[in-house]
Amino acid sequence: MENKVELSWMPALWYSSLWTEMKAFALPAFADGHIRINLKGRDRDGIVEPSEYDALCSEITDVLYRLKDGRSQQSLVKQVVRTRKFPLDNNPKLPDPDLIVIWHEIPTDLVDSPDVGHIGPITYNRPGGHRENGFLLAKGQGITPNSNFSTGRAVDIGATILNLMGAPIPDYFDGRPLLELLTNLPQEVS
Repeated sequence: MENKVELSWMPALWYSSLWTEMKAFALPAFADGHIRINLKGRDRDGIVEPSEYDALCSEITDVLYRLKDGRSQQSLVKQVVRTRKFPLDNNPKLPDPDLIVIWHEIPTDLVDSPDVGHIGPITYNRPGGHRENGFLLAKGQGITPNSNFSTGRAVDIGATILNLMGAPIPDYFDGRPLLELLTNLPQEVS
């Protein structure tokens, strides 16, 4: 039996049949926003010329940074990360999206955009979600009590486990061992 994650509840998939006609489209994602440029020479049905890539990435980034919560007028986008320096960069370690949108953690049902107008209100219908920050409880050799990882992502957990087992970390892994990022926390004074 094939293991398959059902993602049909994600709005990014609701219009996937139209992706071939779009310059850029959202890919399904759990936390950050993922945007793929429909690039000629890379994507089967690409429509964006490589010479237009930089300008389109900049235009989309600008539109995203102008998004505001419709109720508080707080900015919704913390950062937009561009994943490629060159449009046709075919490094296999690069993720599928060309732009990754890191959101401020502002629950909202209403978005204001000077570019497309008022979006919503929409009903909260979240079957679940993920946050950028989390915690990991660990005990073992090389782990000091009350220590902290200064940075780290979920993709680092696999590399950390392999590292603790003394196994090599494959080149295709995105993660890195978390023990390399360990810092001591100040002790609480009672």
